[in-house]
Amino acid sequence: MRRADKTQSQFPWQPVFPVLLLVALALLGWREYLHAGRRAAWTGETALLQGRLEDAGSRAAELEAELSAGKIRLDELEVERQSLADRAGNLEAQRDHLRAEMDRRMEELSSANEERAALRGQLEAARLAQLEAERLPGELQLKLENARSRIAELENRIDTLSARLAAFPSPLELQGCSADGSVFALSGQWTGNSPLPARVLVCRASQVLLEGWIHRREESALIGHVRRWESPASTLVKGEKVFILPLKDHEAD
Repeated sequence: MRRADKTQSQFPWQPVFPVLLLVALALLGWREYLHAGRRAAWTGETALLQGRLEDAGSRAAELEAELSAGKIRLDELEVERQSLADRAGNLEAQRDHLRAEMDRRMEELSSANEERAALRGQLEAARLAQLEAERLPGELQLKLENARSRIAELENRIDTLSARLAAFPSPLELQGCSADGSVFALSGQWTGNSPLPARVLVCRASQVLLEGWIHRREESALIGHVRRWESPASTLVKGEKVFILPLKDHEAD
């Protein structure tokens, strides 16, 4: 009995050892359980992130394709813009050329009218001189012949100027245009020799109003269609004087 008590006193921790072992095993199992849970969570999160990465890659590929298409469209728009800029430059050059040509022709017309008026005055004076010379004696026959020569010269010059003035376009009167600006009407005598339809420019003074075609005559009116407005249609005034210039195909292109 004493020996048993002595043995128990020598090893007092022996009853606690199994408990400690169980606690250690429980802690080890709990740690493994936590590790397994974390590994499962990490695996799910990794799969989720992988899916997001794949979606992001697909979206990036779509955006790259859209970017490429946008660059192509941008290049096309730049080419179109350059073409329109060139067209605008050509139209401005044509407008300036027509304006300069009309200024020159208007100055020539004014000068020709002034010269014709002066020649008519000289013609009247020469005719009076002729009448006076015809009443004079024969010694003035030479003066009479000179006057007749001068009259013939002046008449030839007047005929030449009249032919030049006939080449200028006759004034027409604007009757109006349709609400959509595609059809216009003019009244007056047009001396154009081209068969209808005829491509023309309708102008006022030194300004080009529109480019189009004269299609037909309706009684005293000329009916035309507009190809392109060179001046705003809102600036047209019914009854104002305009004139027409014939336009060849290569001039309109």
